Amino acid sequence: MAESLKVYGGQTPQSDSRERKSAAQFQPEDFKTSATSDLEKNIPKGRGVALSTIESIAGILKKTSRDAPELEVAHKLVFSIRGKVAKKLQKGNLLQFSGYLEPTVAGEDKEKRAEIDEEAETKMATKAFKMTIPELKIVCDFFDVDRSATTETPTVGKDELVDRLLDFLGAPDPKMTKTYNKKNKAVAVEKKKRVMKDAKPSPKKKKAKKSVPKKVEKKEDSSDSEKSTPKIYKGTMPDDKALREWVKAYVACFNLDKATTKHAMETASDKFDVDLTEKKAQIKEFLTDEMVK
Repeated sequence: MAESLKVYGGQTPQSDSRERKSAAQFQPEDFKTSATSDLEKNIPKGRGVALSTIESIAGILKKTSRDAPELEVAHKLVFSIRGKVAKKLQKGNLLQFSGYLEPTVAGEDKEKRAEIDEEAETKMATKAFKMTIPELKIVCDFFDVDRSATTETPTVGKDELVDRLLDFLGAPDPKMTKTYNKKNKAVAVEKKKRVMKDAKPSPKKKKAKKSVPKKVEKKEDSSDSEKSTPKIYKGTMPDDKALREWVKAYVACFNLDKATTKHAMETASDKFDVDLTEKKAQIKEFLTDEMVK
């Protein structure tokens, strides 16, 4: 037994066992966490705004549970990664997403930029077209993208859904959301109603009748009466109608406290240029009638 042992450097190996180094054992979860943590920290900046700043989408994400299938479908569409991402990180990743198109740089080659954008859009379109129409509708609602028909697009098929989704995800903007457009449409309709209401002529307000003294009313009546009084021919005896109209004017113009029948007779005689002594009874009667009104 001893002869069969090999000798190294003229020495017989010692029987003492060597101390083994402890090696770290990695579980699949460790690799998964490492990969997803890197993704969460290194989400590239896009051409639009972060979804966390768009109120309607942030609200949808807040209400969506970690186990919701639409969350995983949306995350898989937006981020090109292999394997599954921990559910606890999916919301955070989506909230940081700001577009699959890179930000433009001042002075860059426009043709080169167009090629880069087209390549990025083609990759996203390829993934989107692999989805079913029901899945596309779910993702559109998830990202608050309007998928309703319009006058220009009465039928919204798969191509249209993909186009609308890619337009928004390329450079997210709150003005491209369904909530924003619906709200502004309602405001525009209300504004139009106000404009139409303002443009419509308002009915004329009836002027309030002013209360005027009786004496003034009599004056106005006498003025109107004078207009309707037949033409007076001086030197001609007036009839009762002409005489009554004159008495109305007389009562309106003269102070009744100082007026007398005699004064009225004299004034009337001068007016008609004729002696009205025979009309004294009528004049007195007309004066009485007018003064008791």
